[in-house]
Amino acid sequence: MALGALTGGALVSISDPSNVAAGALAGYGLAALAGSGVALMYLAAVAALVHETPRAGALHDAGHGIAQRVRLVFATARAEAGASVTVRVILTIGAAFGFALSAVELLWQPHLADLIGRSRDHGFAFGAIAAGSMVAVAVGAAASPSLRDRLGLRVGYLASLGLVALGTALLGEPGAATLFVALYLITYLSYGLVEPMHVELLNEAVGSEARATLISGESLAAQGGSLVANLSVGALAAAEGTGTAWAVAGALLAVTGVLVARPLRRGLKQQAA
Repeated sequence: MALGALTGGALVSISDPSNVAAGALAGYGLAALAGSGVALMYLAAVAALVHETPRAGALHDAGHGIAQRVRLVFATARAEAGASVTVRVILTIGAAFGFALSAVELLWQPHLADLIGRSRDHGFAFGAIAAGSMVAVAVGAAASPSLRDRLGLRVGYLASLGLVALGTALLGEPGAATLFVALYLITYLSYGLVEPMHVELLNEAVGSEARATLISGESLAAQGGSLVANLSVGALAAAEGTGTAWAVAGALLAVTGVLVARPLRRGLKQQAA
């Protein structure tokens, strides 16, 4: 993904629309075409390399199997949440994270474009920043075990959560592009700190027989939060500005962290007992 972000940004920057024939693609169109080409290559590779033994009625059963799987995810998540405080915390934080990170992803490029000016020449810079966010997550994830050992799982998790919330809330404050980019990358580094501890909490909260299903349930919770953000954050930013939209998203995540702090302590004590 990081390589794709860099390549797409480079294609936007180096292509010159004035030097291409009428109707030819350049800039963002060229980057989108390249991405589509890579996606088609991936599909072709999957079709060529993945072989599945056909069975009678497979096509008929596919829709039923998917629906049954979705029902199982919801039923398992509901049952585990009813039995475990920690699971309820995980699902709640997952939804809040989905909202906050979608708010960041939806608005950071138009906000940065307003700071530096809208130009095709900045395409590579945007790609590099997107790639940098992925590197920042990886660095945060690598540092997460040390933070967990130093502060403990609960405190380290909540502290990292607070950093993500603070970074999100303050993203609209820097008036200079370099400061904005620095805060953007720090926010993603903080997310990298949180994620391994979030997964550890989930793994310790449920048994192995329900773990994979609950991972799907947590993913659905995050996607639900993301859906709400996509339907609301853009309108809020248009009306009040991106800074206000990010402040609301960060505040929501911070309030969620405060509300789950005591239940999380209780849930971890129950698991240890």
